[in-house]
Amino acid sequence: MPSFDYQALNTSGKTVKGTQIADSAYSLRASLRAQGLTPVSVSEVQMAHQQASAWWQASFWRSYLPLKELVLLTRQLATLLEGGLPLAQVLSILSAQAESKRLGRLLTHVHGQVQEGQSLANAFRSAPYRLPDDVVAMIGAGEESGNLTVVMARLADAIELREQVSGQMKGAMFYPILMLTLSLAIVVFLLTVVVPKVVVMFTHMKQSLPPLTQGLIAVSDWLANWWFALLLLLLVAFGVFKWLLKRDAFRLRWHRLLLRLPLFGKLLTESNTARWARTLSVLLNSGVPAVEALRISAQVLSLLPQRLAVDNMAVQVREGVPLYRALAESKVFPSLVRYLVESGEASGRLPDMLGRVAHHYEVSTQALSASLVKLIEPVLILVMGGVVLLIVMAILLPIFAMNQLVG
Repeated sequence: MPSFDYQALNTSGKTVKGTQIADSAYSLRASLRAQGLTPVSVSEVQMAHQQASAWWQASFWRSYLPLKELVLLTRQLATLLEGGLPLAQVLSILSAQAESKRLGRLLTHVHGQVQEGQSLANAFRSAPYRLPDDVVAMIGAGEESGNLTVVMARLADAIELREQVSGQMKGAMFYPILMLTLSLAIVVFLLTVVVPKVVVMFTHMKQSLPPLTQGLIAVSDWLANWWFALLLLLLVAFGVFKWLLKRDAFRLRWHRLLLRLPLFGKLLTESNTARWARTLSVLLNSGVPAVEALRISAQVLSLLPQRLAVDNMAVQVREGVPLYRALAESKVFPSLVRYLVESGEASGRLPDMLGRVAHHYEVSTQALSASLVKLIEPVLILVMGGVVLLIVMAILLPIFAMNQLVG
């Protein structure tokens, strides 16, 4: 069906704009009036624009839907589905009342795909903005099991918790990142602006300069003349690193190295464990079979060693091995997880125990991130203070020498 751009007035006289799929412009006008809107203009989206949109949807460069908008989307879907409304009607309502153009565009696409017979999960997979793979997989599992409403409600809760933890960690890291950025800016300013002006005075001196000063002048000259080469080198190095991360062998070695780092490795392990346990708990509570739940929950893990371990656990569980034993053999999750899972399997309350695991490590992750920030701040101050001290000493040493000659 074609898409139409429309402009209408609401009951308050405010202009409402959007894009919606409809059989015709006439049916869209009727739909807008039924929603209490007065149509002002309705125009069909041109085919070239639709083709460009389709190309963008298939493109690798699709951006992810921001986490805050994903929380809003899942919560609204869950609320309306719990109200007993049909899925197509829910999508139509949400696309007409979307709070942002990005969300409106995504919902319009999903609504059109569902009306054409596509599943909700497949509609999200081809949407203009990407959703996390584990979220799409959980929606698909909910559709296949017939528990979409239950899955969406639990998924909304899980994503809200994920957004809270993510926001707290970003807030904790904001100050160290700001401090590092300002410190680097100060050092670059000193080397490219202050040092060259001071060096002019040193050129009239007939005595040799201290090695520290000579080194500072060399660094300043190189940075002033070759800054673009340094920038290009950094960009190339970043591109090569990103390309290597797409190769499983390199990514596996890199992730194993990260896991061996003191404190930071523990933070990564526990944050991934919390996210995995929360996802697995939601899936099992929604009636998804254990093997399928393990396969889907593996997608939420950003660390390849843990993801491979969960995939292997799914194979073992399919063969009849208890989950706690498969966990113990994986050796990539904290030992506490194994004991709580064993207790949950024995008592028949595995989803609840996984929820406790998730809560425990979410709290632990917040405490660890706070500790990491407290450790990083003095280290940054000492390092950047030392760099600035070296620059100041390199400038002052020749001046002291000149004063001694004069004296």
